[in-house]
Amino acid sequence: DWFVNWADFPSVVGFNDHLLSFYLKKSDKETFSYDIFLRQSNDYGKHWTIENKLHSDTTKSEHGFVSMTPSGADSFFISWLDGRNTKSMGHDHAQHDSGGAMQIRIAEVMSNGDIKNEYKLDSRTCDCCQTSMAMTDDGPIVVYRDRSDQEIRDIYYAKYKNGIWSESKPVFQDNWMINGCPVNGPKVAVQENVVAVAWFTAADNIPRVRLSFSKDKGEHFFPPIEINQGKAIGRVDLLMLDQNTALISWMESTEEKALLKIAKVRSSGEIEKIITVGEISAARSTGFPQMELVENQICFAWNRLENDQKKIEAFSLLLKDLN
Repeated sequence: DWFVNWADFPSVVGFNDHLLSFYLKKSDKETFSYDIFLRQSNDYGKHWTIENKLHSDTTKSEHGFVSMTPSGADSFFISWLDGRNTKSMGHDHAQHDSGGAMQIRIAEVMSNGDIKNEYKLDSRTCDCCQTSMAMTDDGPIVVYRDRSDQEIRDIYYAKYKNGIWSESKPVFQDNWMINGCPVNGPKVAVQENVVAVAWFTAADNIPRVRLSFSKDKGEHFFPPIEINQGKAIGRVDLLMLDQNTALISWMESTEEKALLKIAKVRSSGEIEKIITVGEISAARSTGFPQMELVENQICFAWNRLENDQKKIEAFSLLLKDLN
């Protein structure tokens, strides 16, 4: 009874021995009616609690595109897209014409399973672009694709500081007007007081991957750096290697194939190095390539369809190879 989707997939985050996981579970026979369920472990994943529904509403609508980050040993912050005000029509429709818009909500999940301080961050967001969250010294920062009344769908963010969520504002005003969700969400990463945000846009019918830095914990962002070399597909991921250096991954296409690429970028705006990780299918079956920093290497994973069989492609790159 899980809802399985190419762009919205389960994940696990942790702090020491405390792990939090989520997955999507059908709430009705309708295709796009599903809820978010949580499970926790306090012993490195040896035992898990019973499932616990995240959101407070009981509507038969879409709930997903979750981001999570630890806030300490006893709790996690979590964000998600919430369709309680919509009549679910599915991801192939331009918008939920029979109801309201998708919204983004925030809550805090305690180690005992309690869900506290559920809060509506934005009442009108893009329907199915991934959200992303990271922790600053002030508190969590959340990035997502907004949706204006004029169908401008740019990347917005909000910060939690002194117990209050800030008003959402754009990382940068691309002014991308699009009548359907592009299913291509942003990523945020933090190192000390530096915040980096990566995203895809096709404003002015020009596909771009962009990266913007903030040096004051997300209070203000510098103009974006253009990353892609060819025709951008997007599906970005992002890491901070140190306070002044980000590593961004993205997909772009040529006339004959699609490529997974990474770039090492300085907060000053300098692109130090671009590496092609490998050829990759541009199809939905590839999903969204994932990138993680594990000790002295960068590890990648993505889906690959071979002879009608789905497999996981994996690749690793030593940090020294980025120099």
